[in-house]
Amino acid sequence: MQSDPTKLATDTTRVFDTIRTIVVDTHRVSVVDTVGVVMPSGDGTSWVNLFLTFGLLIFAGMQWWVTHQSESARRLERQNDVADRKASAERAADSAFQIVWAEHFRIQSLADRWASEDLVQLAALGVLKGDALLPRDWSTIVRSLATISLEAGYLGGIALTLAHDSEVKVAELNAVIRSFELQYPAAPPMKIAEIVRVNASQLTDPLVTAIRRTSRDLALLLWDAARQTPRAELLRELRFSDDMHSDFGKYMVAQLESRSSPLGKDVV
Repeated sequence: MQSDPTKLATDTTRVFDTIRTIVVDTHRVSVVDTVGVVMPSGDGTSWVNLFLTFGLLIFAGMQWWVTHQSESARRLERQNDVADRKASAERAADSAFQIVWAEHFRIQSLADRWASEDLVQLAALGVLKGDALLPRDWSTIVRSLATISLEAGYLGGIALTLAHDSEVKVAELNAVIRSFELQYPAAPPMKIAEIVRVNASQLTDPLVTAIRRTSRDLALLLWDAARQTPRAELLRELRFSDDMHSDFGKYMVAQLESRSSPLGKDVV
């Protein structure tokens, strides 16, 4: 149970006033010495002074103790405030790290898919979208990068510029496909893709190579940005529920158990 220092000081003052009143009243009537002899009030002046001095010493000691306790309580509050602010900053940094990692994972998955698929065919089918490389929520990504560190914000800015460059490359490839669609309006998408490969490979091949390279670099650059904090290297223990219904979720957990995860140093 913690006592209120202000109330304790007030109570101490009241006790001292009471002692002083008793001593002064005793002086006015008579003073009893240690052997029980009743002495005239005038002869008890030294005893009164002694009692007052002793009371002052007690009061001074209590005042010092109250001040010491109050300062200790304030020091503890300051330490708790610092610890709370540190914990809050760490939670914010971890949240920002996870947001940037999620964007890295999304673009990494897209880059893996584009590396193995026929981009000319995807463009002919109308499903090759350059804006897939851009963040879904710009403000959240930029704020998260800035929260991680200044270095993360710098690398993140380069990554966003690279994303725009990749989007332009995709738009150029789509433009090549559209030009052949205008020449052969009756041709199906697969036929358009075949015609483009035969007649415009000198245009499409460099674009395909650039799109695959920049999308891969974009994913890696975001991961480099996310790692610009010491908390990225922390050992994390992930405890997934055994009751998982998604086959893909089960597969990813199994993969995580068999190798190191991009999420720092995880333990499952």
